[in-house]
Amino acid sequence: MKKFLASLAFTALLAGCAGSDEGNNVAEMNRCENVSENIVADIESGLEINGGGSLRRVKAVKSTDFSSLYFISADLEGAGLESTDDIATFATNKLDGTGMIFTVNHTAQTFSVWPFGPNTKAGMSMSDDGAAQSQACAKL
Repeated sequence: MKKFLASLAFTALLAGCAGSDEGNNVAEMNRCENVSENIVADIESGLEINGGGSLRRVKAVKSTDFSSLYFISADLEGAGLESTDDIATFATNKLDGTGMIFTVNHTAQTFSVWPFGPNTKAGMSMSDDGAAQSQACAKL
């Protein structure tokens, strides 16, 4: 838990946030957004999990590093993914289900067909603002 809180505090520091660690953690959690069923269905349509798969605890965080990018993280469910920390992170430019979808972390890349964001011109990655925060949201 200490590593998790330290990671959130460090991410907040990098994003230019000020204040106490406790205040930063609360501020980060306030950035968590619900995700529409449309975007959940779109992401799930590209999952490649033996026997089928689904997303649980899907949350988004708008990145401050891009003008129109949301990081979406969720716990993957399916064969071989029974733990509660199989967190996949995706990115999209629209939360209504009409935008492009990219994978951002290794888990999302391994279990879906979506293009790998770090290899795109935009080059979004887990080090960008909003990525780690979306994972924290999905773990709540």
